[in-house]
Amino acid sequence: MKKIVALTAMSFALSGCLSGPDDTDGVRKLAASNGLVGKQTTVVVPRSHAAVRASLTKGAEQCMNRTVRTVSTTPGPYGPQTHAYVTDYTATVKPYGTGTELALYQEVRGGGFLPQPKGYSLVVDAVPVSGGTQLTFHGGRFGYGKLNEAVETWARSGNIICPKLPGS
Repeated sequence: MKKIVALTAMSFALSGCLSGPDDTDGVRKLAASNGLVGKQTTVVVPRSHAAVRASLTKGAEQCMNRTVRTVSTTPGPYGPQTHAYVTDYTATVKPYGTGTELALYQEVRGGGFLPQPKGYSLVVDAVPVSGGTQLTFHGGRFGYGKLNEAVETWARSGNIICPKLPGS
């Protein structure tokens, strides 16, 4: 019984730590720290801001608004234990000032007693600069490399290739 109480308490404590920021500015602040969990990178692509915005919108619609089901098995005292959970991803692309923001929100459901994190996990700012468009990626340090590469490809060439989303 003590183990169950301890695990439940740890689950509630971790759920606050594992959830992402509630808004896109929170992701920017976390990534700007370039600490243990946050990362910020910048690239310039040689396409107009309007073309990049169109590509980001198309890519987000085709690739990021998805639901991913994950099943994991761990050893348990009475045999293997299977945990299934679902991650809902929702992307938005919206203008601000002279730029465009692509934001990815995720919410995890299921998994039994495990924490149910939710929040923004990735923000990409696209702003016009001399010679093209600057993309600034704000997000997690781990698990987003392929997603960032795909978004850069969308912006650089307009070629929409859907990456695996984290957890898929």
